Amino acid sequence: MQGTTLKLIVEMDTQDAQRVIKSGSLANLFSDLNISTDEIKNIESEAEKETVAKPQKTENKTVPTTTISYTHDDLAKAAITLMDAGKQPELLGLLQEFNVQAVPMLKEDQIGPFALKLRELGAKI
Repeated sequence: MQGTTLKLIVEMDTQDAQRVIKSGSLANLFSDLNISTDEIKNIESEAEKETVAKPQKTENKTVPTTTISYTHDDLAKAAITLMDAGKQPELLGLLQEFNVQAVPMLKEDQIGPFALKLRELGAKI
């Protein structure tokens, strides 16, 4: 099989790489392949540099977010535009969905979800 090249790629964590180098397993493999001692030392040296110098890759993805807060007045203005557009039945249904009779009766924790629903109905908010 002269002229044939076998490429061997071994991936391992830092602890395993250090253990393999210290145990001589890597040297035994290379000696069986008739690789010189100097070449083995170079390979081991490069492997040690890789394990020491290569920092662990961590993905730290953050997504920028913006918090928009609306007032009852903002919601009322948006609701008026829906009423002007002939969507009074949808608006009344939305108020019922939130168990209120009018926008000012919305609780603070309902304002955001209500604004989202207004937007779904076509309000510019």
